[in-house]
Amino acid sequence: MFWTDWGEEPKIERAEMDGSNRSIIVRQNIRRPNGLTIDYSAEKIYWTDAKLFYIAKANFDGSNRERIFKTPSQCILANQAHPFALTLYENKIYWTDWTSRGIHSANKNSGMRCQMVWSTTYKPMDIHAYEPKKQLVPRPGKHN
Repeated sequence: MFWTDWGEEPKIERAEMDGSNRSIIVRQNIRRPNGLTIDYSAEKIYWTDAKLFYIAKANFDGSNRERIFKTPSQCILANQAHPFALTLYENKIYWTDWTSRGIHSANKNSGMRCQMVWSTTYKPMDIHAYEPKKQLVPRPGKHN
């Protein structure tokens, strides 16, 4: 499991589902990690930072960290943005933004094709995408 913490020392941590093997995987250049989502097929985590105005990704162990948007003008994430929650679907990342009061999307690897997908008068709090690929299919003869 993975989780974010924006307490005294903001960070992203991981542990086994029983709580064992707990470790900090991201601790630098992070202030308010709001959203977190998992790309199981690429073995990456993605997160938003609402204080530093970015979306980033890294391997499950925190290595190979990189921002999705290489320049501030590549997408709407600027000082006025407030990215809050995010999810993945196929090759796209989707996130909610409290300032624009909408849902945005972009290519999960390059940040290209950034666009507003939907807007409202309220601040969208969370977002989820459901797809069969995210669900593990039990193998014959195995019982979970």
